[in-house]
Amino acid sequence: MSVKTMSTSHWHLRDWGELSGKNRGGKRISEGIFLEIKSRLIRTLYSKSFKFLVLLVYFLCLIIFREVWGTFGISLGYLYIPFIFLSGFWFGLPGGIIAAAAASATIVTELIVLKDFPYRELAAKGLAMRILAYLFGGILVGYIASKIQSSQETLKEMAYHDGLTGCLNYRHIIELLEGEITRSERFNRELAVIMLDVDNLKQINDTYGHLLGNKVLKTFADILKKNIRRFDLIARFGGDEFLVVLPETDLKKTLEILHRVKKELINTRIKSNLLKGESDLFIEFSAGVSAFPHNGKGLKELVSGADSALYQAKIKGRNQIVFERRAELRIKPYPDFKIEFGAKAQGKPGPIDIDNISTGGMLLVTAEHLPPDEFKCRLYSKEKPVDVKCRVLHKKRKDKDQYYVGTCFVDIPVHFREELEGMKDKKRKA
Repeated sequence: MSVKTMSTSHWHLRDWGELSGKNRGGKRISEGIFLEIKSRLIRTLYSKSFKFLVLLVYFLCLIIFREVWGTFGISLGYLYIPFIFLSGFWFGLPGGIIAAAAASATIVTELIVLKDFPYRELAAKGLAMRILAYLFGGILVGYIASKIQSSQETLKEMAYHDGLTGCLNYRHIIELLEGEITRSERFNRELAVIMLDVDNLKQINDTYGHLLGNKVLKTFADILKKNIRRFDLIARFGGDEFLVVLPETDLKKTLEILHRVKKELINTRIKSNLLKGESDLFIEFSAGVSAFPHNGKGLKELVSGADSALYQAKIKGRNQIVFERRAELRIKPYPDFKIEFGAKAQGKPGPIDIDNISTGGMLLVTAEHLPPDEFKCRLYSKEKPVDVKCRVLHKKRKDKDQYYVGTCFVDIPVHFREELEGMKDKKRKA
């Protein structure tokens, strides 16, 4: 089953100025550090450990105060009530009951052990009523707090997640992606952004109805979530499109994840009475991938790059994985612009040609085996030989004896970057 017409992208470009931020570089990193400190402080203040510590200190101070004050009346009548109410409010029904039981046990213990306190007899007569009041207060506040917390979690789930697939929604993934880009920039880590589209979903909806189409989306989302890591992000970006964010992941690992998803989908069949006796459906998808920092350092660049690569995957016939490779303006190098790498970096240039080059990387034409990860090479430009550190991004056969090998610059001297910028300016003017 194939579809000739290609559905338009369902995701919308919002006000990218607000989403991607106006400033980059040092100011952005300093703002990111401040926000991270603020976020951690807020998480600490709202953590259960901190709340428990507050209650423990309050309880111990209350006991000490009662000993110093030397009376049961004030402390028994009032000072345990905030402790019980706070416990119920912070920890729900179990917290309220435990706090009420702890306060009651403390009272009973003091009445048994400390027999010389003033008003002891009066406190003993009202003991049963006080214990019932503490338990009633703890249960009531705890029950109300539990209901409020349950309602808040439900609203939060609805606000941040897609109701059908359980994935994050558009707005929330954009907010989280901005934070991941900031962290990747601060710690010099890679980041992969994937835009995925379920192939032929429109035809499935038109032929069998949206109920079956929804089942296809739900199954696809479940398989995606199963094959990514706990800290990866996945969102339904709109319609039949999903956005996956893989922190600290290079393109090689990204491709491994996508192939793992494809392999599982091959063995997955959609069964439904809506198929009207026809054979089971299987799911295929197209994917576009962009990477930080190779395809851009901003939210708009990365998402647009992934969407552009997805569009190319659809044009190529669907069921494809395409990497975005057009972020930088690529130029043909000077005729005498040569490269050598590995052990040959000390001698004459090896049999490697540079098809095009940019400030982000190079497309090489070579029959030699390049290192699978990072490697050092020497470039001979008009100025002087330059040693740069590169990383292999992709490899594609050109002909029987040669390959196209896409690389990115990991470390590049400032003067060489300026030389490349000058070459780009000349090309633009031309």
